[in-house]
Amino acid sequence: MNPRTSLKKNVVLNVAGSVIPLLVAIVTVPLYLNSVGAARYGVLSLVWLFAGYFSLLDFGISRATVNMIARTPYSDQPGQQRVLWSALWINGVFGLVGMVLVYPLAQYIFGTVRFDEPGLREELVASLPWLCLTVPLTLVSGVLQGGLEARERFGVLNTLNVIGSLAVQLVPVLLAYQVSVKLDVLIPSIVITRLVLFIVTV
Repeated sequence: MNPRTSLKKNVVLNVAGSVIPLLVAIVTVPLYLNSVGAARYGVLSLVWLFAGYFSLLDFGISRATVNMIARTPYSDQPGQQRVLWSALWINGVFGLVGMVLVYPLAQYIFGTVRFDEPGLREELVASLPWLCLTVPLTLVSGVLQGGLEARERFGVLNTLNVIGSLAVQLVPVLLAYQVSVKLDVLIPSIVITRLVLFIVTV
């Protein structure tokens, strides 16, 4: 394949992988507001934001993985696997340590926030173990995504990202309409969905 054509294709795939989740979010926000209400949706948004900061514990391991795998000859598959598994173990350990450290911090932060709607605090505190589970999940997922980037498998990577965004947005909405609007149902559903997607990626 012509390098210029390959570059254009990869750019299109990456743009599509970023735009489609944004469009999905625009569609699902009214559904969330209609099903769970503004208060619970606001708390869910804070939870997603809080979980997003867990990627800071990566300390650049995922980016280093991309660099190392890309520099390893494609024919040296064992060498690429060693780099990938080393990074997975490192980030896995960082994730477990981070999970232990984040739990009391999250308990303090969300336990002291004032909620106007009754029951929100209890629902959120009950969901904290699930929320903390996203720490190792986020870190090891970042390494796997880095491995796909290094091998220029942007089609697979963006397909997984789009499916993941769809699932994480739609599963809680469906549960909110069909099962319960409580956070201790919605937050675990988000984490379980991400865990399933991680298993598929592996």
